[in-house]
Amino acid sequence: MTLDRAKLTAIGHADHLICNPVRLEKVDEVLDLLDLPAGGRVLDAGCGKAEMLIRLIERSEAREAREAREARKRTSATVVRRTKVMKKGSSRNRLSPALVGVGIDRNARFLAQARRSAAGRVREGALVLIEADVASWLKEEHEGRGADATSRGDGKTRIVGTVGTGARGSGAGAGAGAGAGIDVGGGRILRTTRKRFSADAKEHLFDAAICTGSTHAFGGYRQTLRSLSRVVRRGGQILVGEGYWRKDPEAGYLQALGATRAEFHDHAGNVAVAVEEGLVPLYSTVSTGDEWDRYEGLYLRAVERYVASHPEDPDTPALRDHIRRWRDAYLKWGRDTLGFGMYLFRV
Repeated sequence: MTLDRAKLTAIGHADHLICNPVRLEKVDEVLDLLDLPAGGRVLDAGCGKAEMLIRLIERSEAREAREAREARKRTSATVVRRTKVMKKGSSRNRLSPALVGVGIDRNARFLAQARRSAAGRVREGALVLIEADVASWLKEEHEGRGADATSRGDGKTRIVGTVGTGARGSGAGAGAGAGAGIDVGGGRILRTTRKRFSADAKEHLFDAAICTGSTHAFGGYRQTLRSLSRVVRRGGQILVGEGYWRKDPEAGYLQALGATRAEFHDHAGNVAVAVEEGLVPLYSTVSTGDEWDRYEGLYLRAVERYVASHPEDPDTPALRDHIRRWRDAYLKWGRDTLGFGMYLFRV
């Protein structure tokens, strides 16, 4: 029986907030390094449960609130009174987003969880979730065909909706009018141009882009850097999470992974490829053995739990066989062979 990879991924990551071998504290440290303008837009390509976007938005909103409090302290009594009148009857969700996050993923299960997780944590319109093939979506956006992609009803692109609006996508184009794009924060995501972008960057949609553990969606690491560079403004940032070889992989491990030696570089090689693509390295960090053990341990535990509790599922035998082969490959080879790094670059 062919293994349903999307189902396996959702089951195996049931207990992960971030679907990569990185502790949350380290994720927060890296996110704090992103230089984002007020009202900026961030893409997460292969967002999974969108936890990184949600955390970024929370930080931006918290920073905006702190700055507003400090500004009120400096204003005159007249301005303070006017502010109180304006504030009366308003709500947190009626404020414009301090940051707009756009998350794209093909896994509907993850996007549903992202919506649940974001509810009550971010402002209305701050998080846009799109069920689509991210490489195709970005290509169409860059070529100015994105609005058509959301309204053509081909089943490949589905706007899940903006968190906080209560809208739930029921098909292609849900949450957006035909040809109108996605309205968030007073501006359109699709086919957007903004004056603060340089004149030669008319199709650049985002101030920053993230892709952690999803470079396969673009066909590889180098292709990911190229694709994201096309839609991030000059001076913006790209954060990529990618595997790397800690040592030359044995043939048995490559067979277990279904991979080739050429699919990954070493740690320094990941940085070198970005330099070749014209990006400026700003920061990098790698996962520890403990982070890998936690990631793989939770993955193993979740699949074994599912297998034990769903004997009636016709996929159970394939899931059981897969996870036990995967467990053995990690313990025998993976822990000492495959690393994971997060790399921050300036465009």
